[in-house]
Amino acid sequence: MGIRLLTGLTGLVLVFAVGCGGSSAPSASTPAPGASVAAPTGAAPATPAGPAAAASCSSDAVATGGQIAMEGTHSLNPSDLTIKAGETVTWTNKSPNANHQLVFDGGPACPITLVGKATSIKFDTPGSFHYVCKIHPGFMQGTITVQ
Repeated sequence: MGIRLLTGLTGLVLVFAVGCGGSSAPSASTPAPGASVAAPTGAAPATPAGPAAAASCSSDAVATGGQIAMEGTHSLNPSDLTIKAGETVTWTNKSPNANHQLVFDGGPACPITLVGKATSIKFDTPGSFHYVCKIHPGFMQGTITVQ
């Protein structure tokens, strides 16, 4: 009897997982990794951020395309920036007591930027790159437009 109950619960869990989207296949509304996404008419095409888009996160690169200040737990100044391909953007953590972590859509997360430290990223590919602070995503987000 105990074995039959366990088998029944296992089947129930599997049915529940599949019913709640437990499949690993992409849904119709979610593009597969590496797939291109059509941009709305009149807008610049979205460009996936990843290793090919941003060379890498660095703590020692010098900003050649602009600087963004991370202020408190809710502010980026400025949040959006337009630069030329090959330029570097530096995010400086000017928060008195909050760490931050940059994450780009479709790309890996940068290491945590500690209070008083900076993270720089060189952008080699033209496009529009949306980012958020992984720790404060509802408040700290922006776009780097590379021409």
